[in-house]
Amino acid sequence: MNKRITYSPEVRERAVRMVLTSEHEHSSRWAALVSIASKIGCTPETLRSWVNKMEVDSGKKPGVTSEAAARMKELERENKELKQANELLKKAALAFLICLFRFNITKTLLKLTYSQLTGRHRCRFGLLTTALFSELANPFIHGRYTDVHSLGCFPNFIVLIDHQLRCFKSKLRTEITFWSLRHLVT
Repeated sequence: MNKRITYSPEVRERAVRMVLTSEHEHSSRWAALVSIASKIGCTPETLRSWVNKMEVDSGKKPGVTSEAAARMKELERENKELKQANELLKKAALAFLICLFRFNITKTLLKLTYSQLTGRHRCRFGLLTTALFSELANPFIHGRYTDVHSLGCFPNFIVLIDHQLRCFKSKLRTEITFWSLRHLVT
């Protein structure tokens, strides 16, 4: 297996100077590259990339200089670190708010019984079941319009007021009570 050889910056500079000074002695630049690459022990393509990089850095050719490329790489790394820190702070703030919100809900629910919780309270305290909510895209439910703002719930859900729910009132009450206890305690 071929071992990768690294050349010192001094060797690279000397090789590039040799190519530029002996270029007029050869028929083409490539011929000069092949000749000098065999003396140094590298491939002509490697030497060509060194010459191109030096010409860009000195301003003879257009392109991104080595300093600018290093600075961009450093800024990209810094930007990535800042994004990660931002995400971490967002998650920490969200976790703090959830803990604070759960504490306030638990404290309030201890004072209220289920029969005292109106539709507004159910929505505010997170007592959500699939039987109670529907998409806001359909505000007219079985001929009745439910006003979201009067209920005080999330803007993308509305409370279903339906005669079918009255039939399952006791089952629904039990389901909501168990849901609230299970999710507020954890």
